[in-house]
Amino acid sequence: MRIMNLNLLTAIIMSFAFSQNNLLINQESSREKNKRILIGSVLLGVEYISGYSLAYKMWWPEGFRKINPFSNIGEKEPFFVDEIIHSFGNVLSQDIHYKIMKKYFHINSPWPSMILTSLSWFSIEALDAMEKRNGWRFSINDELGNLAGVAFWYYKYNHPNSHLYLRLGFRQWGNAISFVQDLPLLFTDRDVFGKQHNHDKYTILKTELIYMFKQNVYTGIAVSRASPNSQNNVWGVTVGWDIINYLNQLKPGWYNTTFDFIRKNFSMNISITYWDDRRITPI
Repeated sequence: MRIMNLNLLTAIIMSFAFSQNNLLINQESSREKNKRILIGSVLLGVEYISGYSLAYKMWWPEGFRKINPFSNIGEKEPFFVDEIIHSFGNVLSQDIHYKIMKKYFHINSPWPSMILTSLSWFSIEALDAMEKRNGWRFSINDELGNLAGVAFWYYKYNHPNSHLYLRLGFRQWGNAISFVQDLPLLFTDRDVFGKQHNHDKYTILKTELIYMFKQNVYTGIAVSRASPNSQNNVWGVTVGWDIINYLNQLKPGWYNTTFDFIRKNFSMNISITYWDDRRITPI
């Protein structure tokens, strides 16, 4: 889904920013309280007003039809990796919303932010179904992926010491550099990014669910798209050593929080993945 790229990039950037913040709550004056709430409101406003405005300009320029979005249900991208990327994006979005609610509104319950995240991504599906060009549909699979992401975040919230991680990485490292270099085209010329450069993110990227054992050794399952012209999923078994966490444990420093954010969300380790198309890929 087109808007998923914007949502995911925004979620990654904001989640990283909030991972750097201290969430301690101190006694405050009425003025400080109002300032805190205003900052939280502005952050949410920036996310939604600028995000939806940019999405409208980029991907919904002809506006929307007055139809019931549930009358336009379908699946344009039938790849399991798409649903898992939606889950990954929802995990990051929910993490952002919870931290905003807790830090700026002093709401410790996860439920308000979980509802906000779920409604946000649901609205994207609805708007895709209503856009006039009828290029997209309301994807049930995408919505299930959205809800699964919020559910996974809630599991991690209740089990903060869990060794399960949902991560995003590259399957085709040969195309990774050009893919990253051309990402600005998503915001300037989507057609050039998708057609001229032939970037199929579902083939280039992978998602993985891993379990981290002692000594930073892990294993898990990965999924990607078989090829740009295929509607088949490709599954893999991954094993690796979390070198980022190993380096993070060597010495305390300013970089610890950054390294921890990277290792929990991205596959950037010493690893190999064996795929069911008999390919073996590093990292």
